[in-house]
Amino acid sequence: MTITSHHTRPTNRTNSTGADPRCRVLYLPTRELQSTTKPELQTTTKPELQSKTKPHDRGLAEYTCAASFAVVGAPKSGTTSLFMYLMQNPDLAAPKRKELHVFKPVLEALRRPSGTDEQHERLSLLEYSTLPGFPRVAPRDFRITGEASPAYFYHPAAARFFLRAGSLRAILLLRHPVARWLSEFQNRVDQRHGVDGPWRLGSYDFATHVDATARTYKRCAGRRARMACFSGASIADWRANNWARPSVRAAEGQAGSGCACVSPIVSQGWYDVYLPLWLPLGVGQRLHIEMSDGFFAEPQAALDRISRFLSLPSHNYVTELAFNTNAKRGANSVDSGISSSHNHSSKGAAPLCTDAVTMRTAQSVYEASVERVRGLLQPHSDHVEVPRSWSDVPESPPSTSCRRVGTVDTVLRL
Repeated sequence: MTITSHHTRPTNRTNSTGADPRCRVLYLPTRELQSTTKPELQTTTKPELQSKTKPHDRGLAEYTCAASFAVVGAPKSGTTSLFMYLMQNPDLAAPKRKELHVFKPVLEALRRPSGTDEQHERLSLLEYSTLPGFPRVAPRDFRITGEASPAYFYHPAAARFFLRAGSLRAILLLRHPVARWLSEFQNRVDQRHGVDGPWRLGSYDFATHVDATARTYKRCAGRRARMACFSGASIADWRANNWARPSVRAAEGQAGSGCACVSPIVSQGWYDVYLPLWLPLGVGQRLHIEMSDGFFAEPQAALDRISRFLSLPSHNYVTELAFNTNAKRGANSVDSGISSSHNHSSKGAAPLCTDAVTMRTAQSVYEASVERVRGLLQPHSDHVEVPRSWSDVPESPPSTSCRRVGTVDTVLRL
């Protein structure tokens, strides 16, 4: 949709007198939007945007730019730092908070019975873009906005929404699965999630957790252990069945005797299961995949690539600070909102202590998955490649810079 009211040049924003090509213009109705979604997805037109003019005399205030992008994954891959760095670009309008959680985090999605996602399936780009967390971006502001909810990567309804939205772009940041596993485990331990809770840690000791997981994976011959995490009889069936939602409940009859789903912390690292959800967006078109290895090593280069993907002007990003949504991790917290002040820290929290044997055992759980990810991304090698290091066992944190957590006398119940 194109409107002519852009032709007033915004002050100090651009020399152009035309439309911002990044803005997908949406019309804001003067009445409240009739919501067919659950309460947290309900949206209404803000009073200051409502006009008393007649339909043929609509003003600029009744139009807005759609949200342009979202960082959709993966958790513990650097998404918070990436998003906070991007917000330094003057062409970006920051949301009230980093994560809007339109599609709930993976555990809530897993708990829902199949077929209750109608509210998500009916979600429109207008409803999404006018959520309270997003700033209102007028067509002549010459700015864009977005969010970062890394749990979207695991939610089939999120991928379907992006596909039908037409213009919304997705940024996916992927980390070495074992390094992500350790970071996620550390996060849950720091937040003192129960060892028998939905994350099914089983122990606050990483070596104990990994050993129990690997035993289950080996006993179930890998594939059956993976099958137990999903509602279909096989990974192929799960994909063909309209991306039926994963389930953390055991699937004894489907996966084989004694095989139950591993902790979600582990299954979230099987990227090959979730990537096919997002690849139809087109790598380099509406999907940008960045590897955490490159982002951590050369953040400016990674941010330059993402800026080009979003059609943002080049910017000299300040990347010395680390950000984390969990204040207990010892890094800059963003819990209180994007615009709030942060504790200035140049480093995140020290990693948990582990050893080479534990890391090697953890690597065995992901070897097959990593090769499948390579196969999925091989046709897109002009844009992204799986680092060779993903086939290697990550180095254990140096004993002088890691921290220990007391072991809890609870075995992992798998």
